[in-house]
Amino acid sequence: MRDSSNLLAHESAFALGQIQDVEAVPALEKVLNDLSVHPIVRHE
Repeated sequence: MRDSSNLLAHESAFALGQIQDVEAVPALEKVLNDLSVHPIVRHE
C-alpha cells in the first residue's frame, strides 16, 4: 500500500478492508500504525 499516490493507497486500503480478508490485516495494521503514511491513507 505504499504508493506515490495517496489516493490510490487510500482506495487500496479501503478495498482490502471491505473484502474482509484476514490475510490483509497485518498489512492494514502496519499502515495504520505508521505515522509517516499520509492521514488520508490511514483514516479508514
